[in-house]
Amino acid sequence: MRSFTWFLLIAVSACRQTIPDVLTRLQGETMGTYYQITLYGPSPDSSLINGLDSVLHDVNYSMSTYMETSIISRFNRADTLFLLPDDSIELPSYHHFLVNLEAAKTVTAASGGYFDPSAMPVIRYWGFGGGRKHPSEVDTNEIHRLLQLKGIDRIRQINRDGQKYLHKPAGVELDFSALAKGYGVDVVHEFMLKMHYPNHLVDIGGEARASGKKANQVPWVLGINVPDDKAGLEETVVQFVLQDRSVATSGNYRNFYELNGQRIVHTTNPITGMNFPSDLLSATVVMDDCMHADAWATAFMSMGREKGMEILAQHPDWPVSLIFSDSTGAMQLYHTEPFKAMMQ
Repeated sequence: MRSFTWFLLIAVSACRQTIPDVLTRLQGETMGTYYQITLYGPSPDSSLINGLDSVLHDVNYSMSTYMETSIISRFNRADTLFLLPDDSIELPSYHHFLVNLEAAKTVTAASGGYFDPSAMPVIRYWGFGGGRKHPSEVDTNEIHRLLQLKGIDRIRQINRDGQKYLHKPAGVELDFSALAKGYGVDVVHEFMLKMHYPNHLVDIGGEARASGKKANQVPWVLGINVPDDKAGLEETVVQFVLQDRSVATSGNYRNFYELNGQRIVHTTNPITGMNFPSDLLSATVVMDDCMHADAWATAFMSMGREKGMEILAQHPDWPVSLIFSDSTGAMQLYHTEPFKAMMQ
């Protein structure tokens, strides 16, 4: 996992006797994607590098559906009871899993079911989430059967014979990929604060959290990618300042495949079980923590523009940007007022 590239970009020193602060970038791979951490402060030492390696390993081991021994994979294989460790034993990976479970329950309820990680059997049916190839044709009867297995609200913690378990209905499986990267960003952010790096930008697979500022008190400025699979990774439609908050963008313009002339996207609608594109091209959500921003960006993509606007009417304080196609196929942008205030 530890494949870092270091870039020393800026050196600033108040006097010759002090150790200069530098802008350092750490890069590597985790959770099936890239990470990039930009720090402004003392040059990183081995304790930070080794600690970061450990943090990323624990998060990945908790929620990777591509890892057979991960916590979530073992939970998915369990029948109805999943044993939890004793409270006296500190196992970060179990803690990460339980935090994501509770957050997932909250967003599933608040989104009206348009976000639901317990739709894992349907996600797997479409060839996403690991363990299955793409279908050769759409079997609506099978999709309907798999939808009956959902039930994240029915997963609960119980005590039995002095042991703690998660009890779940038979057949319930979870996929936290729609919030795990954002959660990983939050965990790395907390680690950087613990290591006395208050000025940093953490980016895992496009989900990001900004803390403090760069050199010379310059704020962190991010951009929303052009939602087109032919666009370059550096092409943006709008730029905005991110100050001590998190941002996540979800879109269906890169991770997709064709099935009998129909585009199949990676975002599953947990209500219909279908993976056909909604009328949204991308959804960008800014929140205090990246885990919830990540989950809500996915929820907006699943529900589409009309339902998304209903949610935003209930939360006028949310900084959100929605990109969609109008009736002529032209790209249109909608920004909430709080998001407009962040734009450059």
